[in-house]
Amino acid sequence: MANIKSRRRNEKFLRILNGLGSILSLGVGSIIQLDLSSSQINQYPFLKYIVLQIKAYAPALLIVAVILLVVTYVLLKCSSSVAILKCLQAKLDVLRGWICCDLSGDFDDNHRVTLFQYKSTYFGLAFRKKYWACKYFPWSLTKTPWSGWLVPVARSGYTNQKGRSVFWAPDSGRNAEGVVGIAWAKGGDMVHFEKLPKITKQSSSQNRCKYCDCTKISPLLLDRYIETGTIPARSFLAFSLLVDAEPWGVVVVDSQSAQGIDVTQIDRVIENTCSLVPILLEEL
Repeated sequence: MANIKSRRRNEKFLRILNGLGSILSLGVGSIIQLDLSSSQINQYPFLKYIVLQIKAYAPALLIVAVILLVVTYVLLKCSSSVAILKCLQAKLDVLRGWICCDLSGDFDDNHRVTLFQYKSTYFGLAFRKKYWACKYFPWSLTKTPWSGWLVPVARSGYTNQKGRSVFWAPDSGRNAEGVVGIAWAKGGDMVHFEKLPKITKQSSSQNRCKYCDCTKISPLLLDRYIETGTIPARSFLAFSLLVDAEPWGVVVVDSQSAQGIDVTQIDRVIENTCSLVPILLEEL
């Protein structure tokens, strides 16, 4: 999940390349039709030399132009619209204000709302260096790139926007990972946890096991959080989203407070999210 600034920069860069491809194809196409015997061209030897060179390399230049046009068009179509992501983030910010307690004076990323999308096939983990190590290799004979994954696409706030935790969501719901996986496996049922043990480097193995059992995250992932100084959330709320009556993904609210979810606002949050957010998701 790249932040919106990165996505905007990448989208702008792709549009520039797409424009260069269009200019190159039109320019070369026009130049190869010029008549070199024209008296006007002969008056400018340097210009005539440039035209000759472009004509000589016209096939290669046109191939480059076509590649630029096709590749940038595909990438722009495949990437999420920055405008839609901004709208989603604004909606998640509103939800965070409704549902999360203890916001005043606390760090932004201690209370988050994250939107996950279900992808039946996901190879993104292959491009993350940490997963190249045998210890963290993410796949096995049953846990394959095409076995179903929940991938973050948007998050509230403006910090912690580069979170890249991906959770396994196989056809067998019992094996789904994380709170997001539990919510996905349960379909329309809401998932709510609070007062989970606070996990730090000094936490006992009993508390670590209890945390993993409740949230269904692997001990390896929990250890990685601890190694990087990340304190896992102690309160969770998660529920699935439907788009066109089909399961699309999951919204997860997490807080580092023991009782960081305002239970009196749960119905309000679910009602507003399920009625408004799917309209935006249709465009992703």
